[in-house]
Amino acid sequence: MVCRAVYGELGGERPTVLVSGVPGVSEIQDLRRISSIIRCRDRFVIDEGTMEEPEELVFLRSLSYTGFTVSMSRYTRTYEQFVDDEGKERRKAVEIEKEIGFNEYYIGLYSMFKDAAENQKKVALERCAELISHTDATTRAFQSTEYARMLGGNEDCTGSCAETIFGCP
Repeated sequence: MVCRAVYGELGGERPTVLVSGVPGVSEIQDLRRISSIIRCRDRFVIDEGTMEEPEELVFLRSLSYTGFTVSMSRYTRTYEQFVDDEGKERRKAVEIEKEIGFNEYYIGLYSMFKDAAENQKKVALERCAELISHTDATTRAFQSTEYARMLGGNEDCTGSCAETIFGCP
């Protein structure tokens, strides 16, 4: 693991630690001494054939289980109109970054399996249910319907399915 302090992001207002790779136990303890808030800007993809998660995503999930607050960047592509030097109207693709919570990001990754084969859906639901089981009861109760909707539950299902799958009262 490479762990070095980077000062200068955001004009030096916020010191940043750049972590590359998956840190070991002692390095995680060092991170916890610095901050329990992790912001990740990586982009992850779940392998559709094997349902294998990248090791960095597994690591971030384990950090969220152990009390770190993990947030992720979600990127959306939009198009902007502009006038070029010759006075012609043009469009250019622009990527917008939005910070979201880890649970929303993780469940969003697995939402791509909502129309997949039954065995893939089962794996997706089990992994998401495990993640959600580690959240506090208030968050589970408040977000369960949204999580179920993201994973393909319809309005008839979201309340009762969320209760069954995610253990909400």
